[in-house]
Amino acid sequence: MAKRKEDPVLPEDAHDKLELMPLGAGNEVGRSCVFMSYKGKNVLFDCGIHPAYSGIAGLPFFDEIDPSCIDVLLITHFHLDHAASLPYFLAKTNFQGRVFMTHATKAVYRLLLSDFVRVSKVAVDDALFTEQDIQQSMEKIEVIDFHQIHEVNGIKFWCYTAGHVLGAAMFAVDIAGIRVLYTGDYSREEDRHLRAAEVPPFSPELCVIESTFGVQIHEPREVRERRFLDFVVGTVLNGGRVLIPAFALGRAQELLLILDEHWRAHPEVQHVPLLYASPLARKTMVVYRTYLSAMNDRIREQAEVSNPFDFRFIKSLRSIAEFEDTGPAVVMASPGGLQSGLSRQLFDMWCQDARNTCLIPGYVVEGTLAKTILSEPNEVSLQNGTTVPLRMKVHYVSFAAHADYPQTSDFLEQLHPPNIVLVHGEATEMGRLRAKLTAHFAQRPDPPTIHTPKNCQAMEFFFKGEKIAKVVGRIAERGCSMPPADGKGEGDCGGSIVAAAAGGTAVGGGADGGAGGGAIKAAEGRGVVGVVATVAQTGTGAATGGRAGLEGASEGATEGEKAPGAGATGGAAGRTISGLLVRKGFNYQLLDPRDLPSYTSLALGRVVQRQSIPYIGPFEPIIRRLEMLFDSVVIIKDADVPAVHVHEKVIVAREGDDRVVLQWVSEPMGDMLADSIVALILQLESGRQTGKELKMVTSAGGGRGGRGGGKGGEVKGGDATVKGEASDGKAGALVVKEDGKEGNEGGDEKGKEGEGKEGEGKEESQEEGKKEGAEEKGLVKGEEGQGEGEGEGGGKWRWLKKEEMDHLERVLESMFGGVRRDGDEGLRVSVDGVEVSVRVGEGGGEVQCAEEGLRKRVREAVNRFLAAVRPIPCP
Repeated sequence: MAKRKEDPVLPEDAHDKLELMPLGAGNEVGRSCVFMSYKGKNVLFDCGIHPAYSGIAGLPFFDEIDPSCIDVLLITHFHLDHAASLPYFLAKTNFQGRVFMTHATKAVYRLLLSDFVRVSKVAVDDALFTEQDIQQSMEKIEVIDFHQIHEVNGIKFWCYTAGHVLGAAMFAVDIAGIRVLYTGDYSREEDRHLRAAEVPPFSPELCVIESTFGVQIHEPREVRERRFLDFVVGTVLNGGRVLIPAFALGRAQELLLILDEHWRAHPEVQHVPLLYASPLARKTMVVYRTYLSAMNDRIREQAEVSNPFDFRFIKSLRSIAEFEDTGPAVVMASPGGLQSGLSRQLFDMWCQDARNTCLIPGYVVEGTLAKTILSEPNEVSLQNGTTVPLRMKVHYVSFAAHADYPQTSDFLEQLHPPNIVLVHGEATEMGRLRAKLTAHFAQRPDPPTIHTPKNCQAMEFFFKGEKIAKVVGRIAERGCSMPPADGKGEGDCGGSIVAAAAGGTAVGGGADGGAGGGAIKAAEGRGVVGVVATVAQTGTGAATGGRAGLEGASEGATEGEKAPGAGATGGAAGRTISGLLVRKGFNYQLLDPRDLPSYTSLALGRVVQRQSIPYIGPFEPIIRRLEMLFDSVVIIKDADVPAVHVHEKVIVAREGDDRVVLQWVSEPMGDMLADSIVALILQLESGRQTGKELKMVTSAGGGRGGRGGGKGGEVKGGDATVKGEASDGKAGALVVKEDGKEGNEGGDEKGKEGEGKEGEGKEESQEEGKKEGAEEKGLVKGEEGQGEGEGEGGGKWRWLKKEEMDHLERVLESMFGGVRRDGDEGLRVSVDGVEVSVRVGEGGGEVQCAEEGLRKRVREAVNRFLAAVRPIPCP
C-alpha cells in the first residue's frame, strides 16, 4: 500500500484511490506498459514488446486489465519496447479509447513497425499483427505537440521534450487536480542532434520514472566520443572490420553524425567505407531531414548551410549480397541486440577474426546475443547452430540516451514529487537506485516514498483533491455579486469558491450568509440566496459566510443542512455568492443561469407542472379560502374560465364543471404552495360531499386591522355563514349559522397604534349560541404583527376530527404507502418495515419514529398538511 509514512490514516472514500500497475517494464527492460486508474478515469502509458521474447510471450500482460475501460493511451516514443504492441492492442482487443503520440513519433512508428513485421521470423499465423493492422492503427493515432494541452473525458494531458530519440516525450496527466508525470525514456544531456529533456515546472503528486542505468554514471560526451573513434580508427588502420550493432533509429543517427564528421576531417581514413546496413536507412533519413526543427540549436544552425543528415561518406547497404567483404570497413547494422537480421549475419562472418571489433554503443537487453558477448565468452553459437571460438574484440561505449544516476537524482530534486515509482530497469539496478535515492532524500523533512513494483503488482496511492469553481460571466463582471430574488441584500467576493471533497467545506462570497454541505446545497439567507458550491463526499459541509452567515444558514437551510457562517464584517474573502454550479469532467464553473448557453452546451429549461383535481362545487369558495390562507391572490380577469394567481407562482382555474386545475413552474416554493392548495380543494370537496362544513372562530375584524382599526369580513360556505364586524379597533360580533340556527360570538380586541412599532392583538371569543348536538368554546390569541402599528389578529380552524384524520390519512398514504388508524387521533405509517406514529390533536401533530431521518420527513408532511387546513396557528 503506497502511503506517506507520516500520514498512516487512509481516506475513507475509495474514490480517492489512484491505482498504478506495470503491465510491462516492472523490474525489467522491455514491453513498457503502465496502467493508471483514478476516479473512474483510466490511462495506459506506452504499449511495447520485449525484444528478448517472440510472439505472445513478448507482449505486456494485457489480461490484467479491461481494455474497453481505457480512456486514453499515450505513446512516449517509437522504440519497439515502447510502441510495437500497439497494432496488436488496437486490432485484437476491445479497446475503444484514443491514442496519442507526437508528430515525429508517428512518422517513424509506421516505418519501424513495417520493418519489424518484415524481419520477424515467425509463421504468418503466429504473427502478432499484419501490415494491415499497422495501417489501421495509423488511422486511429492522433498527434500532439509539445506543451499542447488535450482533454479526453475529464483527463487533461500534455507532454514535454524527453531527449532520448527524435520526438520522444514525457507525459503529464491531470485528473481532478492530481498530476502524474510519466517520463518514458529520457536524457538530461544534450547530444549532437537532440535537446536535453525538460524539467516540468510543477511538482507532480506521482512520478513514474525510468531506471535503466540505475546508479551508473555516464562518461562525459567528449570522452566517450573519443574512445569510440579510437576503437574504430585503430581497427580499420590495422586492417580489421568494425561492426556496430545499433537499432535503425535513435542512437544510430547520433553515431553516423560522429563518423561522418570525423571522416570529413581526416583524409587518412576516407578510403575506408562507412556503411549503414539497414533496410530502413534511406526512409529514416527522410524523416530526420524533415524534423530538423525538433532538434537542438546546433543542428538548426547547421541546417541553414546544409542538411546535417546529407552524409558525404556514409552509404546505405540494403542487403548482405551487395557487400564486398574485401578489406577494412565500418558497418552499422540493425538490430542492436544481434538476435537476427544484417547485424547477426555480419557478426557470424567476422567473429572468428581477431583483427575485427564489435562495438556495442548502448544498453542491451538481457537474453540477447549482444548482452552475452559483453561477458567475453570463449565460444558463441552461430545462427546455423555451429559453435565457434569468439576471437573478435568486443567493446562497450555507452551512447544510450538514458538518464544516469546524477541525471535521475537531479531531475527528482527539481521536481520534488512525494511519490516515486521506478520502472524500466533490471531488478538489481533498480534496487540499487532505490536504496541510493532513499539515502539521498533521507535528510528532507518530507522524503518521498519510492516503489519498485513488479509486473502486474498494483500500487495504491490516496489523494485528497481540492475542487475549485471558477466564477465566470455576469457574476464575475459585477464582482461576484448576484441580485437576490427579493431585491434585498448585495454582495461581492474577491476570491474563488473552494470546495474540499473530503471535508465538504465551501468558501464563497455574498452579503448575508448561506449554507453548505452534502452534494450542492442552496440556502436562502436574509434576503440573499446563497449557493455554496461543494461536492462533499461525506454529505456534510460548512460554509464560511459574511457578517450574518449563521443567521442565513439558520433561516435558509433545512434541519440537518445548516452550516455555520463566519468571517469579518464586510470582508471579501469567505462570503457567499449564488449561481449555478456547472461541472464538466473535473472542472467547475459558477455562473448566472442566463450565461448557461454561453459557457456550456446546456440549455436553460424549466418544468411546468399541471395537476387536475375533481371538484364539483362552485369556484367562489375556493377563491375566498385562498384569500384567507395566502397574502397574494390575484383574480385573472382576462381568462376564459374563473382563475386566480397565488403568489405569482400557482395558477388555479376552473376546468369544466367537475374539475379544478393547478399549473406552476416546478421549484421548491411553487411545489409547497401547490401542495397546500390541493389539500384545501380536497377539503372543500370532501366537506361538500359529506354535507358538513368547516367551522371557524376568527377575529371579528377578519384578522387584520390598520392603525388600530379593523375590517369587516364575511365567510360563506354551504349552509354556514360567518360574519364579522369591526369599527375603530373595537370588538365585533361573530354570527355563525348552521342548519338554519344561529349562534353569536363576541370578543374584544386591543391594538396599539404608532408608526414603525409592533402591534399586538389579543382576542378572546366565546360562542354564545347553542348548536344542535354540540357546544363549543374557544380561546384564541392573536399573533404578533409587524409594520406601522398594524395588528395581526389570530384565529383557529376547527375540523370535525374524523374528517381531519381522513384527509391526513390520504395524504400520508400517497406519500409513504401503508397507513392505518391508531385510535381516534392517531395514525401509523409503515415504510420498509419501520413504524412511524402520528398523533394529531388540538395542539397540532406529534410524530415518533426510531429513525430520525424518516421521522423528519413524516413530521414535515404533517406540518404542511396542518398549515393547509389550519392556516391560523393555534396558541
